Formats: sequence, structure tokens, C-alpha cells
Amino acid sequence: MKTALIALGGKFTIPERVKQQLEDQFGLTGFDEIIGVDSGCHLLKALGLEPTHILGDFDSIGNLSEFQSYWQSAQVHTFRAEKDETDAELAFILANELMLERLIILGAFGGRVDHMLSVFFMASQKKEVTLIDEWNCVKCFTAPFESHVTQGASVYVSLVPLTELKGVSLLGFKYPLSQATIPFASTLGVSNELISDRGKITIQSGSGFLIFSRDA
Repeated sequence: MKTALIALGGKFTIPERVKQQLEDQFGLTGFDEIIGVDSGCHLLKALGLEPTHILGDFDSIGNLSEFQSYWQSAQVHTFRAEKDETDAELAFILANELMLERLIILGAFGGRVDHMLSVFFMASQKKEVTLIDEWNCVKCFTAPFESHVTQGASVYVSLVPLTELKGVSLLGFKYPLSQATIPFASTLGVSNELISDRGKITIQSGSGFLIFSRDA
């Protein structure tokens, strides 16, 4: 499965934690493409990762020429500031054009809520998308869905439904469920905790976000 790392312009206070999350879950060398989106290039530089593509209207990156000289092999895609799509959507479009099936997204959190929500909803339309910051790892899913969870740095495991979830079973958790229904907008699945070495999540129908998080 071809994989892309996409760095958006959300705020990060501890890039080292993001790097550790990436390394633990995906490794740092397993990306077919790395896309720096406008000021997301600052994060890539802090992480020591070199993009294959740099994209955006570059209204927030600062000195673009500095990054072009720093990453001379990166392909630059420049767009005007007044456009119908956000830079994040253009990154999703580029990922489709490059036939990238799995997307790992950094910088989706922090800053403007309108941009954050639009990224979440775009991500929900894909089969394999994970969004990461220092404290959270968000996986989009569409049922039938099964996930095995092991003990790690995350303290809380949450299911946030985008539609009604049916046939939800949670094994190995503090608050187990068996063939339950979680309505849209319900908080029933929020802030669960793994109490076994290994947990299992199965969902028969519906879509939503599986979130691993810890307190800042």
C-alpha cells in the first residue's frame, strides 16, 4: 500500500513527541511520498524529514526560497491565495493523483477550527487515514471494522461516531461493550481505557474516528 506523509500547518510545541509517535507506529522511512503543505514545511524541517513535494499558496511559510534551496529535489506546486480549495484539500487531491492509498497527516490540529474540521471530514472520506499530533492519534474507519489495541503511550481510547455505529464490541477495556449501538453524537465511546495487554474493537456498521490520546 503506497503511503504518504502530509504535513499541514497546525501548531506543534513538542516536535520530538510527534517524531516518536511516527517512529513507533510507522517508522520514519516507510513513506512513498512526503508532502509539505505551506507552513507545514517548518514541521518537516524540525523532524529532519525531506519532502518530495511542497504545496500551497505559501501565504504562511515565510521565505519559500529558503526551503527550495534546502530541499532542492522537492517538486513545488504553487497556487494563488484566492482559490476554491484550501491547501489541505489540494494536498488530498495530489495524493489521489499520485495514487497514494494510506495518508498519515500531521498538523491537522491547533489553529483555526474551520480548517481543522474540514480536514477531519476530508479524512473521513478515505479508507486509510491517520492524523497525529503530540497527544493524539486519530484513525478514520468505515465498518465492518476490526482493530487490535495494545498497551502503549496513549491512556485513553475513544470511538467518536460520524454515523450511528451498530454491532460495537469492546474486549479488554475498562468499559466493555457487546454488540452495542452508539448513536451519532453520543459520547458513550469516549475516554475508555485498555485494562488488558491486548484489546479488540469490532464494529459491524457505521463510520467514525478511533482516537488514542493522553492528557497534555
